Amino acid sequence: MNNSSILPPIDLLKEQSSLRSAIESEELINAASPLVFPVGTNADGVLTVADFRATGHFISSGHVGSGHASYDEGAFVLSLLYRYTPDDLKLVLIDPKMVQLTPYEGIPHLLAPIVQDPESAERAVSQVLEEMDRRFELFANAGVNNIDQYNQAQGKLPYIVIVATEIADLMMVNGSFYEKAFITLSQKAKAVGIHMYLATQRPSKDVVTDILLANIFGRIVFAVASEIDSVRLLNSTGAEKLSSQGALLYSDLTTKDVVQLQAPYVSDEEVMKIVEYLKEEA
Repeated sequence: MNNSSILPPIDLLKEQSSLRSAIESEELINAASPLVFPVGTNADGVLTVADFRATGHFISSGHVGSGHASYDEGAFVLSLLYRYTPDDLKLVLIDPKMVQLTPYEGIPHLLAPIVQDPESAERAVSQVLEEMDRRFELFANAGVNNIDQYNQAQGKLPYIVIVATEIADLMMVNGSFYEKAFITLSQKAKAVGIHMYLATQRPSKDVVTDILLANIFGRIVFAVASEIDSVRLLNSTGAEKLSSQGALLYSDLTTKDVVQLQAPYVSDEEVMKIVEYLKEEA
């Protein structure tokens, strides 16, 4: 089968799955942006959709048991696989814990095999930086300013999303490299269709540095350990008080206030079924 046609059938998700509800929602179906994902629903059941093209990049955080990891490795990644073909989107998955993203190994959306050690992660991020520079040169030669203009005039470049499940592990090994690389990407990569989704359970200053935080505007914050963490990530208290699994506070360039949402859920069984389907159809 041609990779351009690979999209999983919706019936691989259970009827009661909130991820299925999100994928079938009008808010997601009618989203105008070429690169979006569902964050969660409010108390009225209205879905909030995040937009990579508008916001650029996202930081996700939450302590163990908050639902943070389940959302990042489940609903977030799967929502991208459901909405975008391998020709539309390539993923760079960095999983220092070596357990969170391993089910996705071998899917056709991967730009490279899943990265699981700091040395390989540094090499993968360096390659993305090189791709960013290559795309800027392509755009200059084509006389365009961004990926949308290039794809309309010249053909098809896929969007690239870097997903790192625990940047604290990376920063501990080579903090100066990753801080510089992430800041460079946060400041420049959006125009060429390269975006980051950086996750951590430890949003301290040595992990999410002040300058990195100042350049990443999308914040998805589940329950955190302290009021200090909440204020640091959101300029607001509240995340330290979240009690139910999957509850989160969200802020981006388009929201005027921090909003409380309930993240969509997907089971491990559903993840495996969808991954198996994608591998078989590739």
